[in-house]
Amino acid sequence: MPRVRVRGIYSSALTKLLLDNGFQIVQPSEKIIRRLGLSPDYSPCEATVLDGDLGEIVVMGFPEVAESIYRVVASVVKYYAVEKAIVGPGEVRVGRIVDKHGDECVVDIGDGLTGRLQRCGKNPGEMVLVGALKPAFRRDKIDLTTSFRIRGLYVDIIHGAPKITFSEHIRDKNTRAKLSAIAAGKLAGSGLGVHFRSSSRYAAREDIEREIEELLRKYREILNEFEKASEPRVLIKGESIYVLRLNSLSRGVLDEYRRRIAPTLPGHHSFKAWGWSDYVDLLEIILEKLGNREVENTVQSSFLEYLVEKLRGHKPVEILHLKPSGEVIRLTSGVLLDYSVKKECVDLLLERTFSTEGMYDGLGIPKYPGDKDLMRASTCSPYVVHNYFRDGSWIGSYISIGTPVEISPNGIAYMDLYVDIVLTSTRGPDVIEMDELEKSFENGLISSYLYEYARNASNEALRLVDQLVIKNSLTPNNPKRERL
Repeated sequence: MPRVRVRGIYSSALTKLLLDNGFQIVQPSEKIIRRLGLSPDYSPCEATVLDGDLGEIVVMGFPEVAESIYRVVASVVKYYAVEKAIVGPGEVRVGRIVDKHGDECVVDIGDGLTGRLQRCGKNPGEMVLVGALKPAFRRDKIDLTTSFRIRGLYVDIIHGAPKITFSEHIRDKNTRAKLSAIAAGKLAGSGLGVHFRSSSRYAAREDIEREIEELLRKYREILNEFEKASEPRVLIKGESIYVLRLNSLSRGVLDEYRRRIAPTLPGHHSFKAWGWSDYVDLLEIILEKLGNREVENTVQSSFLEYLVEKLRGHKPVEILHLKPSGEVIRLTSGVLLDYSVKKECVDLLLERTFSTEGMYDGLGIPKYPGDKDLMRASTCSPYVVHNYFRDGSWIGSYISIGTPVEISPNGIAYMDLYVDIVLTSTRGPDVIEMDELEKSFENGLISSYLYEYARNASNEALRLVDQLVIKNSLTPNNPKRERL
């Protein structure tokens, strides 16, 4: 069975999911051991699953294992965007210098790819043995190094950096001393460095020594292959990395999976992803004691009320517009004017005031300082609606199709799905940027579920335009407004 290590805010749901699909969970945390009744297993992992900075799921490891994990996870979370590294850790390639600017070389590394090599002492036409300085997700951002690694389960041996390094998880001085002695015995005089991976702290001495010998054999083969190479090509395929970018929809699916093994507050993973972990942990302890679904719904709505009240007191309210590509756009912040909480749903009304000139995207109307936006958003709706006013008069509306918003300590966030609907007094409603949605689906950036969700939401928005758009300003001279 493929061996996988799981860490992070999704660990309970993903551990259950991977166990159900035949994976061997290694190095589980004590909480996971208790929750799922597992036995401690300190075998080395072939892949790791963890969370990223904005609540992504990151899968990294040996290619076949990482791909199989990605496919299982993707089949369950459904509503996601994904990006795969073009060049991963441990990749070793023969390259040819094709251009040089100062001490930076442009290197053809095969497969139609070029990378940049700093402090390059070679000239155009010469061959070079390189690895990836860091994982590369874009073709124009491939940074190379001559100090490459050959990766194993317990150790990496390093060409071009003759030193001993340790995983951050290996802190014990005696363990470090024991591992250093093994490295000195096997690599003395080789000019190679070694990095001890976290799994090495559990390994027997003979297993580490055996792996170092195997990696040295592989290293010698690489050198021989490089001497014979006449064209750029891959010598060792690196680890694969998949980044699944989640949103409120996909996190909600994982909530249901987690609920099979532990009391789970509705919205658990959204709250965890956006900085409410301590609150969620406390509330789930309470839920576990009470064990009542009706109480669970009451706790959730009360928690949402508490979060929004905190948001009301936070000025300004941050608005994060997240692209499936990973780009984060910070919109002009706003002030929370009104809200309503109905069961698991929160509807929000914010006011944004612009201080600079520009153009309103899609509307073709100039933007001036002092213009206002009455922005509507919901944790249960795919519409973020911007209603623009100047001197109290409506000048147009912009309905952005995206995933339902999530609430952070500083504001709100949502994944934009490209499609928008625009409306002015002389135009529309018109659907724009549908081609961007189509392109993102054709290029494999978003899942079929997210694609269909966006298409259906845009069609529904056209039907609901009159209900979504606000054309009456909320000025002191016109204080009337419908409650949310």
